Amino acid sequence: MNYHNTKSLIIGMILVILFTTVLITTEVSARTVSRSFRWEFQGEEWSLSFSIPTELYQLFRNMPRVDSPHDYSLYVTDPRDDSFLRTLVRRLERMGREAGFDEWEG
Repeated sequence: MNYHNTKSLIIGMILVILFTTVLITTEVSARTVSRSFRWEFQGEEWSLSFSIPTELYQLFRNMPRVDSPHDYSLYVTDPRDDSFLRTLVRRLERMGREAGFDEWEG
């Protein structure tokens, strides 16, 4: 799977998580925004906590929202979040592997 396909998949997963989760906490400091999420998937409860650099969080938070719920290319092609998303992808992949999933299961 190439990087942009993986990035698109992860953004899609994040959107699903955001729209189907219970947000547990949000903590803001001068350097980071910490987010914790909990959700259910295939009968199991999952949780994930991560810190986003405040500057990156504000950058994307203040981006214009797309009119179409199907066109997220503006977010996928923006290289400024690539490093953060690579780290998040690795964490989600590790969580999946530890739960016995491969890259196509779900």
